[in-house]
Amino acid sequence: MDLTKEDAMRGKYMCFKICDSDFATEISFVTEIIEVQDITPVPNTEPYLKGITNLRGTIVPVIDMRLRFGYEEIEYTSRTCIIVLNMDGSDHIGIIVDEVQEVLEIEEKSIQPPPTTKEDSVKGGFVKALGLANDGVKQIIDINKIFEVEE
Repeated sequence: MDLTKEDAMRGKYMCFKICDSDFATEISFVTEIIEVQDITPVPNTEPYLKGITNLRGTIVPVIDMRLRFGYEEIEYTSRTCIIVLNMDGSDHIGIIVDEVQEVLEIEEKSIQPPPTTKEDSVKGGFVKALGLANDGVKQIIDINKIFEVEE
């Protein structure tokens, strides 16, 4: 990615809703947002891995973030969508969220670490920071932990 484009994306976050909570991820990871489409189940996988989808010739694993975060599964609505994330320049994953909200700029000084508990941190370590913006809190997810399986 060229540095000018990277600087333009710094501090910008794609905000979305899961259950009644507000989450965000760095916009630099977001490739596109698509409506929920046909997902082919993959046997013997974690329940949160809904399967794979064919996105213009690229096979993309799709994770239901409600299930990944331990929330109750619901039927998808017209607001439900898949955010396609680029993990490392070549691997893509799709995350199913209840609703995409907006792209928001969160200043670095408004980002804080999540509170810690005896069980490590909020949401089993999926939340790497809390962003304070627009009189609310956005839980910034660590996309690298989405695929980690608990022992």
